[in-house]
Amino acid sequence: MPVLPVVAPAPASASPAPPACGGQLMYLIFTSGSTGQAKGVAVTHADVLALAGLDERLAVAPGERVAHLAPVSFDASVFEIWVALCRGATVDILPPGPVTAASLGAFLRERRPDWLFLTTGLFHAMADHDPEGLAAAGTVLTGGDVLSPQHVRAMARRTRVFAAYGPTETTVFASLHRVDPAADCPTVPLGTPLSGTGMGVFGPDLTPLENGRLGELCLSGAGLARGYDGDPGRTALRFVPDPRGVGGRLYRTGDLARRRAGDVFDFHGRADRQVKIRGFRVELGEIEACLSQHPAVAAGVALAVAAAGGSRLVGYVSPVPGQTLTPGAVRQWLGDRLPPHLLPGVIKVVDEMPLDHNGKFDRSALDTSWVERDSLDLGPYRPPAPGRETRVAHLFADVLGVDRVGATDDFFLLGGDSLRTVDLLALLSEAGHEVSAREFFRGPTVAEVSAVSEGRTPRPGAVG
Repeated sequence: MPVLPVVAPAPASASPAPPACGGQLMYLIFTSGSTGQAKGVAVTHADVLALAGLDERLAVAPGERVAHLAPVSFDASVFEIWVALCRGATVDILPPGPVTAASLGAFLRERRPDWLFLTTGLFHAMADHDPEGLAAAGTVLTGGDVLSPQHVRAMARRTRVFAAYGPTETTVFASLHRVDPAADCPTVPLGTPLSGTGMGVFGPDLTPLENGRLGELCLSGAGLARGYDGDPGRTALRFVPDPRGVGGRLYRTGDLARRRAGDVFDFHGRADRQVKIRGFRVELGEIEACLSQHPAVAAGVALAVAAAGGSRLVGYVSPVPGQTLTPGAVRQWLGDRLPPHLLPGVIKVVDEMPLDHNGKFDRSALDTSWVERDSLDLGPYRPPAPGRETRVAHLFADVLGVDRVGATDDFFLLGGDSLRTVDLLALLSEAGHEVSAREFFRGPTVAEVSAVSEGRTPRPGAVG
């Protein structure tokens, strides 16, 4: 861990720092952009103060503990750090290292924070593998992707749970929904807007729509960011004058929604090709822009495909005539150019990209299944040894949704990611194969996991 040097106090003759005002920039957080250029969202001091002070549902009390898990590049950290400090609470920092259900559950049991935010995928994993640990938090906020009604209701029977919604452009949260464990709803609503925040559903021409009509969700009022730093063009496309003549601005989220009675909003997908993967907002066009830069790629397409454990990024490439592409080489090339959350878990090479009658890529014609291990360019299949290796291989296959996993197959080259790692480590532990997260990341194959767990005594009641 880097150590910061202690700086001596400024001399008494030094000029005092100028006072900050609410309209000044507090931070920039970058989000994915469809052109391959990330967008820096400019948020002011007043925006953060509105988040900290306007809505009683986020009324963190002095002396309470707020768990801090999110990286500072993810805007949930603004709630965890600045709302906590502004309201006199303690920021409880998760120890460094990979996050697993076991490590997070142990932290929550020990620290018992009053407030905790988890992305949807991690919330689901904790609800599946350690609901008692998750219930150690007094209030749990979760969001970033579509929530499972069964998971949120089950946890709401144990602790207070809010479903949270909010683009980065609206300072972390725009709405909250208190989960009622007795309510039998097919989906989890976006909820009602925070105090001072406006939410409305609009048609393509920005005409306000009445209750029950499907349209684009737009946000206004407190917490609305300045726009995109240094990019007036994109700012003007998303931050538009409010057509209702009230003198403010609207942020066009690109999310489709319906409003129902009680000012409650329901989410109905996206109007564009932006998706959420493990809580990160991903512009598929950014991945496609990077794929198209590969010298041997004639065409590249990215899709978010529904899979066990949540949506998975899949990249499709067709080769330039005379060139040869392999999934492993393309994925490695992308890994040198994209952040981890934008890296497709699976790469598929197709002879040529299918086109529709207008000559555009026909994404619906692409094969979205990858249940066959042998289609993933992993090299020759080496069967797992009987006994422990075979049992571990079955757990790998269950988590990844593939037909079989060889002894030397890399979990991550099979489409594994951080959330599926949480699931796998929990299942391995339940089956008596004790492996730490660090050990797994050092050796993410069936053979290596089996070797590490060999000789460790299974816990009582474990099933191997």
